[in-house]
Amino acid sequence: MNNTIRVRFAPSPTGELHLGGARTALFNYLFAKQNGGKFYLRIEDTDEARSREEYVDQICDSLRWMGLHWDGPLLFQSRRKEEYRAAVKQLMNEEKAYRCFCSTEELAEERTNAEKEGSFYGYSGKCSQLTDSEIKGKLNAAEPFCIRLKVIKSGNTSFLDEVYGAIEVENKEIDDFIIQRTDGSATYNFVVVIDDSDMDITHVIRGEDHLTNTLKQIAVYEVLDRNIPKFAHLPMILGTDGKRLSKRHGAVGVQTYREKGYLPQALVNFLALLGWNPGDEREIFSLEDLVQEFSLSRIVKKAAVFDDQKFEWMSGQHVMKTPANELLERIRKLDPEWKKSIIPDYLLAIVEVQQQRMKTIVDIMTQSDYFFDDPENYDQKTSLKRWRDESVNTLMEKFLNSLGSVEEWSEETIEKFLRNLAESEDLNPGKIIHPTRLALTGVPFGPSLFLLMEMLGEEICFRRIRTALNRLPLSEGEDSA
Repeated sequence: MNNTIRVRFAPSPTGELHLGGARTALFNYLFAKQNGGKFYLRIEDTDEARSREEYVDQICDSLRWMGLHWDGPLLFQSRRKEEYRAAVKQLMNEEKAYRCFCSTEELAEERTNAEKEGSFYGYSGKCSQLTDSEIKGKLNAAEPFCIRLKVIKSGNTSFLDEVYGAIEVENKEIDDFIIQRTDGSATYNFVVVIDDSDMDITHVIRGEDHLTNTLKQIAVYEVLDRNIPKFAHLPMILGTDGKRLSKRHGAVGVQTYREKGYLPQALVNFLALLGWNPGDEREIFSLEDLVQEFSLSRIVKKAAVFDDQKFEWMSGQHVMKTPANELLERIRKLDPEWKKSIIPDYLLAIVEVQQQRMKTIVDIMTQSDYFFDDPENYDQKTSLKRWRDESVNTLMEKFLNSLGSVEEWSEETIEKFLRNLAESEDLNPGKIIHPTRLALTGVPFGPSLFLLMEMLGEEICFRRIRTALNRLPLSEGEDSA
């Protein structure tokens, strides 16, 4: 081993990359890159019944989308069965592990008795006391067996967690756990040690739900006489209801956020602040900023809350500050057919205008129709409020006549003419702005009206206002279509 920091992210391909896993990957990546180390990706695919190749691809695509590029080749547990068998064989030869022939029924009875007595349940270890002749007889009878680690029951097992501090447990509370199942496959707490050791992993950074696993894994490191890495366990992520984040809270897969049009830098930024504190009031970070700032010492112990409203705000901040050409490029990747026939420069101008008030690139795509097409109908609530009677038609006719005198169709000139009309009519400019926006877009919100009118052009603006004059006002309950 050298002094290079080496970490890994080790997901199981039994589903898409969820937010908890994405945060674990991010923290490993940040720690490695902040310290000039290596970040590896290992696929823990030993659960053959549930593992899917499609999920491997999805996990890899999600990490790349987030900007978390791993070092070296992709590693698969399923291709390392011989290494696990060799390690089990070594422990059997050294009498540090033994065959257990106990049936499911026997183990259930042990557990029931322990529960009745109100005592800690751990396997009794009775098969470790079998004689050679008893073992031979059971093998000759083809009795199924698993292999258990022989845990030393005296003393304590302890480690210094980089987040939670000193963790210690009496060895008598660690039972002789299974390291190889009856079908010959090795168990998680065993294979992860072999993998991390063979990869020279220096720091294991993962969720706090692995804290109890760590104690068993240290026992494996010790009996194999292998270097024990440092451990850092991350706090849980909770929903706003205080319960552990799950699918019932909405889109919890990275792929889903991608499809909904969120920017990767927004998700990365938000995940980084779930359990890590920058030490000041800053909230907006790029991935590069995070690499510079990250440290394990600022990971907090308290569970983090995924606040959807805060994430929406943060997402909007990143959309706002991202170059418009990059946003358009991401839109094209999400939907190559979106407004394919529209002049690119016009599309870019629309993105630049819309990004100031949108939370996602899908928002830009779905809330920009009025830049391309005349409104088919008008928001009813807004129509009844902003174009409530024929007096608005009279005012809008005056505005059209005024616009007919505009020599240079520009944002500044249009605003000047509108405000002049409002002053001459002794009206608040909003009395003209709101119905004009409704006529042009059909909705009550959008970018600056004057900029919008400049972008649409004189001919389209006149046509849409005249159409609205023929269709508005609406009566209560009337359909605007």
